[in-house]
Amino acid sequence: MKIICIILALLASSKVLASSISASGRIESFDFQFESKNIDELAKDCLQFTRDQRIAHVDDIYVSFNGNKRLHLHNSDGMWHYPKHICAEFVKVATIIDLTPPTPSEFKEVEATISYKDFRFSGAHSAEIFNDCISQLENHRQRETDYIRVRFIDQPWKILRNNDGWWRGAQQVCTLIDQALYQTRVGRAPALE
Repeated sequence: MKIICIILALLASSKVLASSISASGRIESFDFQFESKNIDELAKDCLQFTRDQRIAHVDDIYVSFNGNKRLHLHNSDGMWHYPKHICAEFVKVATIIDLTPPTPSEFKEVEATISYKDFRFSGAHSAEIFNDCISQLENHRQRETDYIRVRFIDQPWKILRNNDGWWRGAQQVCTLIDQALYQTRVGRAPALE
């Protein structure tokens, strides 16, 4: 009987932990960090933050839930005009994606040359490497590039060139790096050498 009680207690505690949500990112130029117990509290935290900061007329939200890769939410039809609209979009995404935190596999380091500037990204899983890439590129104000050279330490270089124009913004550049490192393709693939 004791074992059954312990198992039930563990299941209940894992359910409580699984429902908590950590959200970090940026709404336009306003950085945020929410530690919410559930979706309802996430909505309240978002509303409080957007009202306190007087955020309105937004078309870009960048968010990472529970340490997963940062997402770029963009309203291509116009703007989210008021905090309730901004937070409704934010919460909608949180309810439809997998909020399970990534599982650390093995610490890895990545070297990259972006527009002839050297960078080094690291993490225990691909999401940490991706988010470190975004953080560093945004801090260095890396705006656009048509040349990326990337590799895991002690692996061969992969070179990406955009002969049709520029890749713009940290989100797009780090997505290309992630695709090159993990051999995934979404949409039109860059020229890979």
